[in-house]
Amino acid sequence: MVVISFICILLVFVHLILRIWIVGLDKRELPEEGKEVNIWGKIILALVGIIVFIVIAFAVGMDSLAMKWFWMLFVILTVGFQSFIDWKYQRESRQYIVSLIVLVLGIVLVYYLL
Repeated sequence: MVVISFICILLVFVHLILRIWIVGLDKRELPEEGKEVNIWGKIILALVGIIVFIVIAFAVGMDSLAMKWFWMLFVILTVGFQSFIDWKYQRESRQYIVSLIVLVLGIVLVYYLL
């Protein structure tokens, strides 16, 4: 679990640095429709992720190959969803490029560090 915490903290800092470097300091807000889709999508992903995590943890254990693939799939789904929301509702801000870079980095880190 320490490795996952390290990966999450690293991805947050990389996302922040890339957002400042690629997009700039001004952060644009999502329109109301985008905010609603974003919130409901994240709630659904979080609930499904928690349930699947608990099932895998009890069924095969924390240090199994299934847990590694769960984290890879979870990173793909959550950051991929964020990339889609950024692309659909903030296309001109290029925020989705930052999310896609973080997605690739997250997959590589989970694959090689877990």
